[in-house]
Amino acid sequence: MGECVRCGRRASKAATWEGLICRTCCEKAARTYGICPGCGADRLLPGRRDGIPTCRDCSGITRDFRCARCGIEAHLLGGRLCERCTLHDRLDTLLEDGTGRVSPALIPLHHLLTDMPRAKSGLAWLRSTKVQNLLTALATGVMPLCHQAFHEHPDWRTAAHLRDLLMSCRLLPTVDKHLLHVESWLQRRLAELAGHEHLPILQRSATWHQLARLRERAARHPLTASTVPLATHEFNRAHEFLLWLARRQCPLDRLSQVDVDLWHATHKPHEHRSLRAFLTWAIRTGRAPRAGATGIRQKRASGLITGRRI
Repeated sequence: MGECVRCGRRASKAATWEGLICRTCCEKAARTYGICPGCGADRLLPGRRDGIPTCRDCSGITRDFRCARCGIEAHLLGGRLCERCTLHDRLDTLLEDGTGRVSPALIPLHHLLTDMPRAKSGLAWLRSTKVQNLLTALATGVMPLCHQAFHEHPDWRTAAHLRDLLMSCRLLPTVDKHLLHVESWLQRRLAELAGHEHLPILQRSATWHQLARLRERAARHPLTASTVPLATHEFNRAHEFLLWLARRQCPLDRLSQVDVDLWHATHKPHEHRSLRAFLTWAIRTGRAPRAGATGIRQKRASGLITGRRI
């Protein structure tokens, strides 16, 4: 332990080029490139002369920063390989299809990741066991390369990021990412409600109303980030409203003006906005009596329901 001559913090020694240098400063130095003020070469500048970054030769550093495979000067990892070569090897392993080679279907993904601007970011992403398992499942065919498989994957965050990458390299058809997130969320939410008495109507509302409307909008222009929370709130309010009616022993097809007024009197304004789309759909499709439509229009006109659409 000692004080780093570059950052001033007490830390373990990683190098002693112009004094004790900590691991953080050592790694930062091994990622610093530019024109050396001493010799004019365009290369790695790990050293310091009067506080100015310089190359290893002008700084008197004896450590060799050249990758054992590609020869580039860089921060080296195990086997004296640079981060990009290490990333390449890691992907070779994870995308192997069982025959000792990278799955031919995933070669574009391999190229996309190995060519990313910061190999360090790729290595950090691949440290996740969930990412590793997902890539291996795709490479070996355990998981089919299609949007539906990503919809059904339990870890939606990991699946969503990889799906974006696969669309970027044209291995999956390009679809609006916010629309995909809504589709995945609704599929998981409906699966949670398996066997629930309100599942059929919620499934119809989600499929033929929410998703149909969003797909129509996405075909015209990209959806915004607010699409996902608005869609989830709309679905959840519809579910809560049906549960509320059930507790009052009031079927949706017998919905009255009194019920609509009572819901709005006992719930917050943002819940009114989220519920309006479901009620409008239910009345339009004959699943709720048109008697409730007057109350919905009045609430909207008075400001209790804004009519904001997702």
